[in-house]
Amino acid sequence: MESVRSAELKGLLDRATNLLREQKDAAEQKFLSLQAVVRKQEEHIFDLYRRLEERDDALRRTRATGSHSSHSLEHVRPARVTSEIRSYESSLSDVYVPRDVICGLSPNDLRSSEEEVGIDLEETV
Repeated sequence: MESVRSAELKGLLDRATNLLREQKDAAEQKFLSLQAVVRKQEEHIFDLYRRLEERDDALRRTRATGSHSSHSLEHVRPARVTSEIRSYESSLSDVYVPRDVICGLSPNDLRSSEEEVGIDLEETV
């Protein structure tokens, strides 16, 4: 009886160890991915600051010379912004909550069970 219980506990420990390894690898990959997103966001912010400073300088030069020519002001065109730069949350859309992995569920499984039971997972986290 005790050897059966010991084998069950060892099996549970092995499963938990494997899950932890998988979670660690997934978390490291997501961390690196989020670092890349943050880097892109920082570059975009610095580019916006640079463009604002250039426009501000052009506006000061225009006022200093008294010229109202539209040629002296640089036209700031809207930049193309990728979705991960626009929204930090969009880069988190595929993140598993640890309990999802432990229970062996994917976010899609949780969404369907959430609808059946009528709970809001966002409020329970």
